[in-house]
Amino acid sequence: MRKLIFCLCCLLWAIPACAGDLELDLECLQEAYPGFITGTETDDAGHVWFLTKNGGRLLYDDGKMKSHAELLENADIEDAMRQPYPLEPERPDFAPDEEPGRIRCYPLLKALYGADQRSVERGIVRTLFGGKTKVRLAAPAAEAFQRIDAAWRLRPAAIFRPSTATSGAPSPKRTA
Repeated sequence: MRKLIFCLCCLLWAIPACAGDLELDLECLQEAYPGFITGTETDDAGHVWFLTKNGGRLLYDDGKMKSHAELLENADIEDAMRQPYPLEPERPDFAPDEEPGRIRCYPLLKALYGADQRSVERGIVRTLFGGKTKVRLAAPAAEAFQRIDAAWRLRPAAIFRPSTATSGAPSPKRTA
């Protein structure tokens, strides 16, 4: 009996760690894609849906436990957001089934970028980066690149340039 109670306690303790954080996931998506997700609604079965600006609905969590292979094939938004990206430059080694970014919610991606090649290509624009390099990007990414490019051009002229140190490796050296 003690083992059963212990196992139940462990299971109940683990559930919140595995469950998605609806509010955080919604906030992250709204920050990453401003204006795209306009709200949420809950259906009669208790499933939460994200409402999109074009009138679509995207299922947040289907409530199914999935194997890693099933996650790669048929992830919902909660599945895709479950594994956080590490922010540290030195990234740890991941467990075999831990691959942040590889589990993708294809209905979300299709709603964002297009469901077929023609609709994806309609959302692609050409832009300059660094004043001379032409790149093709999704329109929101192109806007972000243009803001970065404009900020880069406003930087002070006296920046660091590489020079050779005694070790042979580049080191910063002031030009002005």
